[in-house]
Amino acid sequence: MNKGCCPPADPIVLDPVVAVQNFYHPQLVPVIQPVQIVHKHHCVPVYQPFVTYNIIEAGPSDTAPTAGTRAARPNSRSGRKSKRNKSRA
Repeated sequence: MNKGCCPPADPIVLDPVVAVQNFYHPQLVPVIQPVQIVHKHHCVPVYQPFVTYNIIEAGPSDTAPTAGTRAARPNSRSGRKSKRNKSRA
């Protein structure tokens, strides 16, 4: 390569070039989320039907009718039908 009149040159050493390779590693960080649970109670109206009835004794002597009030049975499946008083206060 040096066929001319020039002597071989000394090499020039440059400052190093920095090449950065980034490596990422997971680091666990505890994150605490407080939760406050509130129990709210609400009143819900539930109808409780009442049946009024009169029992009239029929017989040879006249007797005064007997009156009464009782709570109706919910989901009664005994086969008996109850008569409900349609006037509600």
